[in-house]
Amino acid sequence: MPANSCKIVKKAKPLDKQWEMLDIWLYRSVMKPSIYIAWRTHLMANQPEKESWVYVAVENPGGNENFVGLADDQSGIAYIPAFLSKDEAQACFINMPREPGKKYEIQAVIFEDLVRDAAANGFLIFILDKEGKILNKIDPAEIQGDSQ
Repeated sequence: MPANSCKIVKKAKPLDKQWEMLDIWLYRSVMKPSIYIAWRTHLMANQPEKESWVYVAVENPGGNENFVGLADDQSGIAYIPAFLSKDEAQACFINMPREPGKKYEIQAVIFEDLVRDAAANGFLIFILDKEGKILNKIDPAEIQGDSQ
């Protein structure tokens, strides 16, 4: 896919510092250390390795392809829904909003490529299950910063 292959629904605000502050606040104020560690372990279990495959909805497959991005107007967050299995992606995609007349397809993509494209276009990545429940919210800028 080309470098600018995410369909921009709405630019998201940079959240890296907000996530970090929430993380610190949860550790210091709200959670006992053992609960905090379990919470972080749960999040990491639902974060794919950079070389692994994830499944996303693609608009205009075979042509001018774009990852399908969604936006929450109330919070101003734009994200790309991603799934750990093709079955989960297909089950959830039935309920996702779509533009009439457009073709869509579930495709596998290397997670690192999705991270690069999402970061370049101001999207977060939400790992979802088959019912659309958020398993993990991933800030691609944070992942790219870890690899540099």
